[in-house]
Amino acid sequence: LHHITRSRSILGKRSMFDIVLFGVTGFTGKLALEYLLEKKYASAGAPPSSASSWSSLSLCVCARSSVRGDAAISLVKSRLVTRLGDSFSFGDSVPLEVADLVCKTKEQEDALRAIVKK
Repeated sequence: LHHITRSRSILGKRSMFDIVLFGVTGFTGKLALEYLLEKKYASAGAPPSSASSWSSLSLCVCARSSVRGDAAISLVKSRLVTRLGDSFSFGDSVPLEVADLVCKTKEQEDALRAIVKK
């Protein structure tokens, strides 16, 4: 994670997010989101020496549909609560961007490029 947080200010530009996770509605995307959320929020209550920089991780997810994206986020959060207990809490919501990786128009490509720049 050190190299991710260090690279947030490449060429003097600061990114909004450390990670933009594309494909969150798929099997692998949900597993990746679960891993990242567990690391982020489980380390928030840990002693500073063991928390590393996970608790400051800024994360955004991307899906082709806001309905499916929101459903994937809710499913992953409920899995974490089931597995780790009710005391596991999420500080903030996970930002969701909507875009398709297969662009058919210039507008779709511009929208995707704007998300990637974040």
